Amino acid sequence: MRRFRGLLKRPFVRLMEAAQTLPAYRRLARRIRPDIEIREATDEERGAVHRWFNPGASRPPGAANPSATNFVAKKGSRIVGFVQLVRHSDKAGPYAGHWLYSLRTRLTYRGMGLGEDLCQKVIDRAGEEGAKGLLLSVDEDNHAAIALYRKLGFERTIIPGLEERLEKEWQKLGRRRIVMRKVL
Repeated sequence: MRRFRGLLKRPFVRLMEAAQTLPAYRRLARRIRPDIEIREATDEERGAVHRWFNPGASRPPGAANPSATNFVAKKGSRIVGFVQLVRHSDKAGPYAGHWLYSLRTRLTYRGMGLGEDLCQKVIDRAGEEGAKGLLLSVDEDNHAAIALYRKLGFERTIIPGLEERLEKEWQKLGRRRIVMRKVL
C-alpha cells in the first residue's frame, strides 16, 4: 500500500509544482493564505525541523549554533517553513559575513509568499545587526528560488576563494551552486 501511495504522490507533486509557477495560482494563494506566524525557533522547533529535513535520522540535532538564528513559519502548531541567518566571522575565509541558509517551505504552502516573508525576516535581522550585505548560495537550476531572491534584491556575485570550491563541488557532484548577494 505504501508503495502505491508513493506512485500516486509523484505525479501530484509534479502537478502542484507546475501549478505553483502560474501567476494566477500565486495571486490566489496569496489571497487565501491562512494565518501563519513567523518567529525565532525554539529548541523543540529546531528538533522538529531537523526531523523534517532528515526523515528517518536516528540522532537528534546538535546543540544550537550560537552564530545562527533560526526562523520558523507556523500554521497553528505545524511548522510550514524554515530559514536561517548564519553569521561567519572574518576568519571563515570566503564564507565570512551574514548568510541566508536553508530556506524551505512545505509543498502545499508554496506560492503564498511565505518564502518571501521568511527571507525578509533574515534581511531585516541582518540589517539590524549592521551587516553591509547578505549572501546565499543556490543551485543554478533552481529558477524559482533565484527569481525570489532577485525579487528581494539579490544579485549574482563571485567570491574568488569560494568560486573554486563551488567548481570542485560541481565536478564531483554534478550540481552547480551560485552565490548571490544583497547589499543592505
